[in-house]
Amino acid sequence: MPETETNLTLQRFVEWTKIKVRLHVKEDSPYFHEGEMWWVCLGSNIGYEEDGKNAQFERPVLVLRKFNKHMFWAIPITSRVQNTFFHYKFKHNDNINALHLTQLKLLSSNRLLRKLGPFPKDNFTEVRQKICDLIQNGPENP
Repeated sequence: MPETETNLTLQRFVEWTKIKVRLHVKEDSPYFHEGEMWWVCLGSNIGYEEDGKNAQFERPVLVLRKFNKHMFWAIPITSRVQNTFFHYKFKHNDNINALHLTQLKLLSSNRLLRKLGPFPKDNFTEVRQKICDLIQNGPENP
């Protein structure tokens, strides 16, 4: 990696660390439900993991499974729609987006920033089934 790119990457990790410390000591988290879409502070991740965007390292996610008021499984939402087994296309506010199914993550509710709204119920049932299929059987055509 060129030196300039390395410096930018390190600078981004430093900025993310400052935000991560604030999130870690956050006293209260918003109330959330399964099937809701939220902006979360996802962070600066490694390799091919989905990163957050902008200065707050934000990314929209779907709350797939709530375990308690502190922990949930989330699937990142992307505007880069690909026609693969690993993406689930859906429409929200007249935009076509996709869930990046392989990026299923366990998150703390401290990362929740603001609610986007509900995910379509019929689509939510399909997404849950696709995740089960992915875990049990893998992709049809990798």
